[in-house]
Amino acid sequence: MKKLRKALRFIFRKKKKEKPNYLCELPEVVMREMLKHCDLESIINLRKTCRILRDFISENKPDPPVSRLSVILFNESIMLSFHSSISNIVYYKNGGHVENKIRRRLKTFKKENYQELFLNDIGYILSLKKVALDRFVIVIEDQYENDKTLKKLGVILQNRSPLPVRHIRFEVFDSSHIMPILPYIDCLERIQIVHATSCGIILDLSKISELSQWKSARQVEISNFWLRTPIQVFSGFERVFATMEVLKIEDVLAVKETFLNSPTASLFQFEFGEFVGEHKLHELFGPPMVNDGDNWKFGETEKKNGGFTLKVCSELIRFERC
Repeated sequence: MKKLRKALRFIFRKKKKEKPNYLCELPEVVMREMLKHCDLESIINLRKTCRILRDFISENKPDPPVSRLSVILFNESIMLSFHSSISNIVYYKNGGHVENKIRRRLKTFKKENYQELFLNDIGYILSLKKVALDRFVIVIEDQYENDKTLKKLGVILQNRSPLPVRHIRFEVFDSSHIMPILPYIDCLERIQIVHATSCGIILDLSKISELSQWKSARQVEISNFWLRTPIQVFSGFERVFATMEVLKIEDVLAVKETFLNSPTASLFQFEFGEFVGEHKLHELFGPPMVNDGDNWKFGETEKKNGGFTLKVCSELIRFERC
């Protein structure tokens, strides 16, 4: 009886393994047409179904439309989002296993590393991108657990042509979380850097400001960080929003010179912790125009570069093209 039960179990397992995969038996022309109608989440899910489908998808490279991509690195989990917060894939550890959640479907992988699973997926996604992403977001929720994953993501970006991105946003703890990524991005318009949890932390821009991506971007926004960098590093931008730990009267004169000489400079706004030489404003620029704070107007609107205004109020200065 025991031998019979053992034989039946063997036959059942064999039949289960030999269950035909009808999808893989479809003609290639039909499969290619089906892939054209699959969104990115479906394609990622299909790649995890079996080796035949994974190889077929890798060979044919379907390119579903993706305009936004967000990577959020938590402690022991990673979220990869497309388009919106409800369209995402989650990778996380559960005991000794890795669980991969795509939409509401949960798939468990034994003997897998959740970080490597994420890197395989995003590596495939980035290999497809030929047109610019509207928005690429990197969020670090744990300061110490994700350095290796971030560096490996940087290697993936390094091994392809620069990824075209119109707007890149970093929510990070320091510049070491930016440098593995930004050198391999072709940023066309806007760079945004935000401290992940708090404010009042010094951000070192010395290496970042030397990058071609920094020099070619049109707009930069830095929030919840103090800056000690020379204000001249912003001279090539059209729009700047940042916070200086100490603002000097020499910095104000340097920005004024930028607006006089650059027709593209349109709005520079700096918050500050301390303004050294603020008392010299009236001496250098004369009496202000209005009583609502200190406001001055420079240049002539008839000239090519147009005129611009300087507004100084509590903890903020603002240069703006008329």
